[in-house]
Amino acid sequence: MRRTPSPSPTAAAAAILLSSGAGLLLPPALGALPPGYEDEMWCAPGECALYVEYPDGMAGPASMFNKCHDASTGVTTDGVWTGSLVETVPPDGHVRPPPCEAGEGVNGEQDPDA
Repeated sequence: MRRTPSPSPTAAAAAILLSSGAGLLLPPALGALPPGYEDEMWCAPGECALYVEYPDGMAGPASMFNKCHDASTGVTTDGVWTGSLVETVPPDGHVRPPPCEAGEGVNGEQDPDA
């Protein structure tokens, strides 16, 4: 009769902790990318860099919070992100955009508080 190897003591302890709910004490991953993956955002000429507001405590990659915005059309799109650890090349003609001016909201809506 063939015998199944038993799990290592470390694996067994981890399984017990996770199944007992102790794994809930571990901090969640924040979702932000380390340097080298999203270092620079590139947009089409004439677009500005729009910072997108999220509730306090919301975390994620830079691309979640920064978008390309065309103030003349009100269209907001994802930028093209480059970094030292990725091989992404921005499309011809794309530039690093200046920040949008105060009062330009998501999708071109004017911020009433600006």
